[in-house]
Amino acid sequence: METPESTACPKLSFNNYQDSDMICILKFGDGSKEPMREYHLHQTLVCDYSDYFKIHCSFALSDADGRKIVHVFAIPSIFEKIFRWIYGDWDLSEWNDVDTILEALTYIFTYFEGPKMNDLRMKLLERLFSSKLQKEGDSQDTYTPWGLLNLVCSSAADWNDCEFLRKFLKAHTPEIKVPLDWLEKLATEPESVNGFLAALLIPKNQG
Repeated sequence: METPESTACPKLSFNNYQDSDMICILKFGDGSKEPMREYHLHQTLVCDYSDYFKIHCSFALSDADGRKIVHVFAIPSIFEKIFRWIYGDWDLSEWNDVDTILEALTYIFTYFEGPKMNDLRMKLLERLFSSKLQKEGDSQDTYTPWGLLNLVCSSAADWNDCEFLRKFLKAHTPEIKVPLDWLEKLATEPESVNGFLAALLIPKNQG
């Protein structure tokens, strides 16, 4: 079990109906295999991590006991992991599936923007790297590391992640030069994520 560095208010209990003042209802479409779930939370904690919840709690309807009700369209089991991290219940061993990590990163960018989530976000990016490398470790394709980096860049929040990504390049691709034709292709594509990726790879190619 790993304790998050940015956890606040450890005395508050996750999903405890008795002392909660907010209900989050999670549902991922009518065809989802997961049923709708309700989580009993605390505005003082969750809203400190999320402008989305802060804004929605300001005008959300309340139940008979005054708890604000916020609806979120998301996969409950993944969103619950993020809630548990906020409440101090963080177990890195639960994050083994690449698709789950990618979905969680999407939720963080959508609902939990801000510096308080940086610790969790960076841990998930590291987990994504290691999980993908293990699966693709036997590949002889020299493009594999760059394809993986492209995937992770698309999950990175902003340019503040450059230093972390450069460390990945140094640790995992020390002897491999970036294929020049691939780098040139990136430079001609307008998407911002490709510009981000090209900026990381140009120094590597020149080294």
